[in-house]
Amino acid sequence: TVRVALPYAPGDAFDVWQNGAKRSTIALKLTLLPAALTPTDVITCDFNFTAAATPTSAATTETRSVWTTASAADSSDARTIDVPLPAALPSFCASGCSATLFVYPASDAAQHASLPVEFFNYARPAVTSVYPRKGSEQGGSVVSLTVEDYQGTARQPSRYMANLFNFFTAPALKVEVQCEGEALQERGASLTDTGNSMFEITFTAPPCDAGVANYTLATSSGNVLLDMGGLKALQFTYQGTVVSSVTPTSGMTNPGSAGVDMSLFINNVQTAPATTPTVTLAGVACVVSLSTFTPDNRQLMLKARTPELAVALAGKVSIVVSGVVAGKDLAFQWMYLAPPAMFLEAESFTIDDTQRTWVSASNSATVKIACVIRNLHAKYDRAFDLLTLDIPQAGTRTVSLNTLGETVRASFTLDTSTLWVGTIYSVRVGVWKDGVSRFNVSAFDLGARTGAWLEARDTSLPRLLAAAPTEAPAQGGTLLFIGFLEAGTLQEQYAAGAVSFALRHDSGSGVTEVNG
Repeated sequence: TVRVALPYAPGDAFDVWQNGAKRSTIALKLTLLPAALTPTDVITCDFNFTAAATPTSAATTETRSVWTTASAADSSDARTIDVPLPAALPSFCASGCSATLFVYPASDAAQHASLPVEFFNYARPAVTSVYPRKGSEQGGSVVSLTVEDYQGTARQPSRYMANLFNFFTAPALKVEVQCEGEALQERGASLTDTGNSMFEITFTAPPCDAGVANYTLATSSGNVLLDMGGLKALQFTYQGTVVSSVTPTSGMTNPGSAGVDMSLFINNVQTAPATTPTVTLAGVACVVSLSTFTPDNRQLMLKARTPELAVALAGKVSIVVSGVVAGKDLAFQWMYLAPPAMFLEAESFTIDDTQRTWVSASNSATVKIACVIRNLHAKYDRAFDLLTLDIPQAGTRTVSLNTLGETVRASFTLDTSTLWVGTIYSVRVGVWKDGVSRFNVSAFDLGARTGAWLEARDTSLPRLLAAAPTEAPAQGGTLLFIGFLEAGTLQEQYAAGAVSFALRHDSGSGVTEVNG
């Protein structure tokens, strides 16, 4: 069998391998030729190419013919001819095929000889390993390829045997980089011969936007070298540089808070920034105190303190990091927590040291009202120098303030003569600073923070509270106890004989009055 190597690159010629030697034509020695055949007679050479049948197509045969002439006969009446290769092969032969060569005088086709011919491709260098297969969009990753370049055998000749270039003697190598949506870039590559036809090729990845880029290893003359299992290109994944996490994930950074200390972790960073990156929160600069780069996992850690922001900005706000990737800002969402709401402790609201929410408006008096206000502190932007008790049309005065952490206990006086009997008043505690009213606290911590209130009651007449028992035998004789509210003077009047008690009993047949 004669083996013919297909052109390795466009413009290359066929390499004909016979008896371990490379030729440009097929050399045949023919015997038993017709005696009348002369050296100028034409010899026809038919290459019959056959494509095997597939599930979707039948077997096909295509013939390519070339012509030559015979040399003079030698002493054994043998003739030697050189058979050229066809100018073009069938399309199915692009990756190799088999053919039968028929040789016969043009004047006598019945006199022929045949020879099998195998067409093949030289093996391209094969990549056995690639590391890494991904890197930062900043570029700078040193990519290392381990490549095996086939030496060749007599049965399967190689580029080496054909005296084509090999890695170590090839022209300068280059890497063609095709990033998504960008112009082709070229990078130089270095080569190390590690022995036994093994080579190590290294190159530095250029910057690319996040995504997949195609790398093609070629010579400076443009010949593609690598066999990637049918692919001409090596795919390299560019990972976007991102803020992967921020701790804490939320915080109160309102005026008076002094800011929140944050740690920001940025992944897929190729090298440490030349200068400390900048960080902003809601567009306002943070104070960056530390920048640490860990090359092993390509992570950058920043420590920063948030600025004090207006409470109106509370909610999701953007952290923006600049100066890590040239021309690119890195964003991350952070939750700005509003300070907790202020409220009055219902259980701590007392009037004259009694836990209640009503006062007597029947007589003119001054009562002391004490309350506890929660979450009133400068760190919540709630600095104050005065608290007032605000009850519509009522006369009040501030007596004392006592601050303990985030809790303030306040005492006030109230002139009950300014209240209308039977009215329920809303209660507010005003928070003042430098003569300016800043806040009003007007809710108890009950359920959904119901509004604070104060009831002005008429205590001039007693009010029936309860009677026990609520039932008794029909024959009478049961002792009945009756309780009253607002009965401060009732006892004195009873003792003086000014009042008496009687139980009116309506039995349905008449009214019976029983003295008490």
